[in-house]
Amino acid sequence: MTALTLLVGCVEAQDAVNRVQPNVTRKADLDGAEFYFLQTVVDTPYTTDFTFVGESGELERIVWEVQEDFLVARRAYEAIAGSDPEGINGTSETAGAPVAMYAIESHFDIRREYNTVTGEEFNVIVENSTDRPWYEREFMRVDWSTNLVSNPNFLMLARYFNGLEMEPVAWHVQENDDPANAPRFERISEDEEEPGFAYMELTNKMFVRPTTTNIPGLGPLPSCFLFQIFDGYPADCAASEITVRNSFVRVDPTHDYEPTVYSGDRMDRFGYFITERPGYDRSYGLVEPARYRFVNRHNLWTESHRRDEAGELMRCTTDAQCDDGRGSRCDIDLGRAERRLTDAREIEGACTIPFRDRETQPVVYHLSENFPAELMPEMEMLEAEWNATFVGTVASLRENECNQTGGTDCAAERARADHQEMYVVCPSPVPAGAPEACGPEGTVARIGDLRYSLLGWVNEPHRASPLGYGPSAADPITGEIIAGTAFLYGAGVDSLSAQGRDILRLLNGDLTEAEISSGAPVDAWFQNMTAGTGRGGDGAESIVDVRPDDLERIEAAMDFDWIHGGHAHGSAPRDPGEAMQAVAEARERMHRNDTFGRGEDGAGALDRLVGTPIEQMLTTRDARMMAGIDPDMPVDDSVLEAASPLRGMSPSQRAALERARAQLQLGAGIDWGEFADEGLLGLARTVQRSAAAGEPIVWAGVEYDVSAPGGGIDYDKVQEMLRHPILSGL
Repeated sequence: MTALTLLVGCVEAQDAVNRVQPNVTRKADLDGAEFYFLQTVVDTPYTTDFTFVGESGELERIVWEVQEDFLVARRAYEAIAGSDPEGINGTSETAGAPVAMYAIESHFDIRREYNTVTGEEFNVIVENSTDRPWYEREFMRVDWSTNLVSNPNFLMLARYFNGLEMEPVAWHVQENDDPANAPRFERISEDEEEPGFAYMELTNKMFVRPTTTNIPGLGPLPSCFLFQIFDGYPADCAASEITVRNSFVRVDPTHDYEPTVYSGDRMDRFGYFITERPGYDRSYGLVEPARYRFVNRHNLWTESHRRDEAGELMRCTTDAQCDDGRGSRCDIDLGRAERRLTDAREIEGACTIPFRDRETQPVVYHLSENFPAELMPEMEMLEAEWNATFVGTVASLRENECNQTGGTDCAAERARADHQEMYVVCPSPVPAGAPEACGPEGTVARIGDLRYSLLGWVNEPHRASPLGYGPSAADPITGEIIAGTAFLYGAGVDSLSAQGRDILRLLNGDLTEAEISSGAPVDAWFQNMTAGTGRGGDGAESIVDVRPDDLERIEAAMDFDWIHGGHAHGSAPRDPGEAMQAVAEARERMHRNDTFGRGEDGAGALDRLVGTPIEQMLTTRDARMMAGIDPDMPVDDSVLEAASPLRGMSPSQRAALERARAQLQLGAGIDWGEFADEGLLGLARTVQRSAAAGEPIVWAGVEYDVSAPGGGIDYDKVQEMLRHPILSGL
């Protein structure tokens, strides 16, 4: 017995056996905190005609709700302010709409396994899912592979035209298999015991199917056609599987920003993208006085409002309550954003910090990791121009405030050292020695990462891609830009530079008629274009033969003798009242006599021409070229459907399509490829003149020699050079 006791006493304690499986989330890491949430398309097939890499949805503010079976991301604010002041259940909490949802596989505690009879703990750590109710257990395992909510505000064709159906697709990514798309969770603190995620990133797949949408002026139309109105290629309306990055950034509860409400008359003078938030009144419903439009802009200050000794904002309703002799005023727009009212129903804002006393913070944009090194001169030029703009903004605010409050040496405010670096462009990864604002060395900004403003280069071609796309993720309550993005689409830039190169070849006579897909005589085309006629080719093909029996009808239709009728008595009106009466009578006579025809009759007459030889004559080579169709193709019904001025290329249909396409630009700056068409000829002529003079072309401080070794022009060098001004134009 003694020997056995000694033997047991000599056994060393062993490390615990941990049977806890991966993918564990502590509920306290999500509880009680607000997160910004943004969805961004990060991959699509080339043929997708309804979205493109970089397209992002509207920024949301969410809170997480842990249910027994689901983890739900709900809006943390009222989309229509005042519509649910006491919550749906009569409480002070508002149950916002769900914008993301993931299935919960299990709830559990992590503890040592034990003997259920004696309570003795064993040397094994397990997931305990029996001892406490699910809502008291500390941990959960979430299936992050599928976002079960299809947010209708995500893709533009769904947001504006209800033209897409979206279904989630399960896609589970392991860290070892695909690190770029594996789930990411970054904590507030390196201390694992301190709860709280600072950042979460989940990449999911989505199955998207274009549907039919009703376009005013057109009627039903496949939504996938809207991105391909003028490029002449057939649209592929098949469903596609797209990859979406879901980015969640914790909202800093101490963050401070001074919002600005923008009125329509100010918008007429200088336009901004805005965040609009309507308001509800119980007596009148949705009312215009409660609808606020907040400017989308970057925050140039670390703090904008004064705080008392307890760290609370100094509240106010008038400027007099804030007067400190240095320019502090009452920021009522903050009260409008917060929908904060006093007991007397006055909007309650907060006292601002004078501009001279505020600490600045620069606007920081990171380049995507694949940004071409040869285009860096344009980025340096962009950085210098925007920095000068923001430096001038801060300097003017401080100097003007100094003058208005009777300060001294106000001109010195412009030269202060703390606002000379207000816009910074950072490479990815961030190199050693980069400005502090770029972040730690090695920082990489990726598409869809809400923590960074991004200048992104999309190298892969996509059917629906624009030339440039610049949405901003703006706070839905204040309008503050949390992250700005500017995507440049390399395939589009290369196509435009190739077009500019070919225009130069045409100007120099180095491109023959046989090499022109349209077959039009090159010299005549350029002579007409430069002469301002805007016509190419011979107009004789557009002449329609007239039969003799049509002459009498045509002559009768051209009888304008009614013009000479004039005033009933042939005398001038004697006073304004008589003049107005005469005009009213003349208008009535014109309507009564069908002077300008009847709209329905005109439309009906045009409809009767559909399918006739006249329609084929109207569908000229120019019309077919304008529709993006090879003019040498036989004019069959499919060509007429796309290029006939009585069908797809009718002025009314083109105008309706243009209005629909313009609506896509309401919330983001989109440059389609044709925006640069007019400038390409000017660029080509500039290159032509420089080459003829034997001079290098200078752009963004860099010289480009486009001469060929044996004389003449090296057109490949021209194409490479043209990428730079095209990029600057974007």
